[in-house]
Amino acid sequence: MTQVDPRKRPRQQRSIATVQAIVEAGARILERGGLESFNTNAVAALAGVGVGSLYQYFPSKQALLAELVRSWRTLVVARIEGIAQNPPPGLETFVKALVEAAVAHQLARPVLARTLDYAETTLPLQPETDALLVRLEHVAFAPIQDSRVCGFVTP
Repeated sequence: MTQVDPRKRPRQQRSIATVQAIVEAGARILERGGLESFNTNAVAALAGVGVGSLYQYFPSKQALLAELVRSWRTLVVARIEGIAQNPPPGLETFVKALVEAAVAHQLARPVLARTLDYAETTLPLQPETDALLVRLEHVAFAPIQDSRVCGFVTP
């Protein structure tokens, strides 16, 4: 099985900035040339780091790709959690806000979104995906279940 976990997590500010640069460079390469052009040498060059620095954090291009998927997921989860924490009144308005957040997320970087959606299916991330879906289900449906929040009255 392919190792898709990072080798280590950065702790110092400079290391955090390096990893962020690597991840953003990976995203830009995916946007420009898709998975065919995605490799560790190209990512390191665009990030302005040596390939050895990239390998300090990511043991393979699949691990970097998995990190991109995770980062992308984190952004959409934050959007949805933000709406669920302060839901608009009315069930229809709440559901519309959730859908708009998901669509806006995909449209923010559509080529990247499409590429990562496909890449996700090629990586061994199913346990993480399953856990994320359970989390999103809980976050999104908790306000619906609270009839006072959405103004939905149950008998």
